[in-house]
Amino acid sequence: MMSPALPDNQQVPFDDRGFAYGDGVFETVLLRAGAPVLWDYHTARLKRGCQRLGIPAPCQTSLDATWQGAPTAALEVLKLVITRGSGGRGYAEPDIVSPRLLSRRTPFQPLVSRWQQGVTVRLCNLRLGHQPCLAGIKHLNRLENVLARREWSDTSIAEGLLAVCIQHECDHLNGKLFVDYLSNLKRDRIRKKLEKIHKAQANA
Repeated sequence: MMSPALPDNQQVPFDDRGFAYGDGVFETVLLRAGAPVLWDYHTARLKRGCQRLGIPAPCQTSLDATWQGAPTAALEVLKLVITRGSGGRGYAEPDIVSPRLLSRRTPFQPLVSRWQQGVTVRLCNLRLGHQPCLAGIKHLNRLENVLARREWSDTSIAEGLLAVCIQHECDHLNGKLFVDYLSNLKRDRIRKKLEKIHKAQANA
């Protein structure tokens, strides 16, 4: 049974396992003119994350309802959070799991200069822990990211790269980072594939 989605002005219950333990998953989705970009890919990853953690995934209707309604801006960011719901003390999951779905959409204003001119990036000193069970999912426990982001306050640095060990960078802190080291031929091939995906989504 899925707990009802919480409005922005309602607090998450103190016994929510996502709040207490980071027991849940999330997705951040771009909305363009009120419509989600690459929605099928985001929801598929969200459901894979739920499956990995053993959390019953919400139905597609509940997920689709999070972005319905008139847009507040040309571009918005939709944040989806699914927790295991409320539970008692201790790490053992409750006998009856009622996952909780939370969502919030906020206006988004991209910094055009960053994707036109590039950004300054630093390699974080913090090294990521190696946990294959959590690889590839967006779980709620982000303490490594929080600690890494505390390493600098220089506003000219836009991004930090995270690694398990030096020269094996595998994560980052802010937004989407593209490192341009491809040949023109490979770049054109990837661009065409992305354009094909976007056209298919627009015609769906």
